[in-house]
Order: sequence, then structure tokens, then C-alpha cells
Amino acid sequence: MQMTLETLGQLERRLHVAVPKAQIEGEIHKRLAQLAKTAKVPGFRPGKVPFKMVAQQYGPQVRSDVISRVLGEHVLDLSQHSDKAIFEAVWGYDFGSSSNSLGVYMGYLRRKTEVGDEPRLLHTVRGVGYVLRSAP
Repeated sequence: MQMTLETLGQLERRLHVAVPKAQIEGEIHKRLAQLAKTAKVPGFRPGKVPFKMVAQQYGPQVRSDVISRVLGEHVLDLSQHSDKAIFEAVWGYDFGSSSNSLGVYMGYLRRKTEVGDEPRLLHTVRGVGYVLRSAP
């Protein structure tokens, strides 16, 4: 995985995170294979469900879980950082308590990670900060 922090202006930064597609796809395939061993689908014995059917039925949720886990491992553990700490780590500057800049950028990140009907990954924990998880 490769992370780069680009300075766009005096107060603006862009964090680029590149995760090899093979790493994500490999983990998804591994998780689906494990799930196929125990999946219960009408008309099939447990462990005998075709992989393609398991991928079709459970693929989006597994993909969301894998992406969440990979981001959680490699990017900031947002649940342990206050707004001020995130400002300092990402922008090198504290915008102050009256700024909504972090909320705006977290909104951008939410829109990029929530595709279609997939569940929310980035949650706000009032008075603490943010947490990255697949369930509320």
C-alpha cells in the first residue's frame, strides 16, 4: 500500500491511498471461500453451494467488510483521534473548535466509500471523533 500527502495550498491537503487491487480481490476471494463452506442456501447442502452463487449473494457485504478492514489497518485509526489530532496529522494545523472543515471532508470520504446500497463505513462518535466500521 502506498500513501502520499499532497499539499494543495496553505490550509489544504489531499491524502492519496493506493491499495493493490490484487490484495483486495485476494482477501475477498478468501473470505467468500470461507463463507462457502458454511453458507446455507435453499436447495444446497452446507458447504456445497457453488462459489459463484455465494459471491453473488454475499459479495457486496464481504467487499465492504474487506475494504473497511484494510482501510482500518492502514489509515488513521480515527476512533482514537480527536478533531484537533486529525487536523494536526492531516493538515498540520488546528482550524479551531468553530470550524466545520473536518465534517465536510468526512462527508466527502463517506460519499466515496458508500456506493449504492452498501452500509455506511465511517461513523461519527459524538464528543470523541470518528470510527471506521461496517455496522452502526
